[in-house]
Amino acid sequence: MPTELDAARFFLIFLRVSAFVTFAPPFGGRDVPVVARVGFAGLTAFLLAAWVPSPGLFPTDPVGWGLAVAMELAVGLALAGFWSLFLGGIQMGAHLVAAQLGFGWGGLFDPTVGDSAEALVLFQRMTVLLIFFAVDGHLRLMELLTRSVQWAPVGEAVFRAAAFELWSRAFADMFVTGFKLAAPVTAAIWILTLALGLVGRAAPAMNLLSLDFPLRTALGFVTLAVCAPHLTRLSEKLLAQFFQRADVFARCFAP
Repeated sequence: MPTELDAARFFLIFLRVSAFVTFAPPFGGRDVPVVARVGFAGLTAFLLAAWVPSPGLFPTDPVGWGLAVAMELAVGLALAGFWSLFLGGIQMGAHLVAAQLGFGWGGLFDPTVGDSAEALVLFQRMTVLLIFFAVDGHLRLMELLTRSVQWAPVGEAVFRAAAFELWSRAFADMFVTGFKLAAPVTAAIWILTLALGLVGRAAPAMNLLSLDFPLRTALGFVTLAVCAPHLTRLSEKLLAQFFQRADVFARCFAP
């Protein structure tokens, strides 16, 4: 029969899981109904509560409970934010490519962020998520959440300086990831711009401005098609690298 200790343990686990699920795609996001997020978080917390180690002492005063609740929410949000930074790098690379292809002024509504985004950004994000499911990334992401509960039991998690260091490094890697994904198209557009500049310098009478946009768009799509296998392998490598760093990041909350 469930006791008060079991109820308190389930409540703290549910707080960490719900904070993670709410903001960690593809489990959370504005495109996922609230009922689905709450149900998934409750089911996951129920399964984790069956084997998660119980802390020695639970808070007995309102201040202690407030600190425990804030810590569990902070751990869940930190893990979700760490994953979101990686997806932010993917999205940044797609934004750079779309801007260079001339799609910066047009966009579609992106339900994951609640704002408009270029069609190419949605396509790149969907491609990465498909690769994410193909390499069992959703299972590894839930395994990361499970390990965080194992390494940092509920009520005992602490923030260490290493967590802030890894977070800042992940923030810097977000820009590196974006530039890596946009590098092929960027190089091709630079070469095209240089060639048009040289031709325009040699023959000023030619109106090359009218050819800039169609050539830029066509060259960008051809480059994306040629580099698609390379971008797929790069995405798989980036995902593997993320999960390695995420394990280290989760260990930073261990007591």
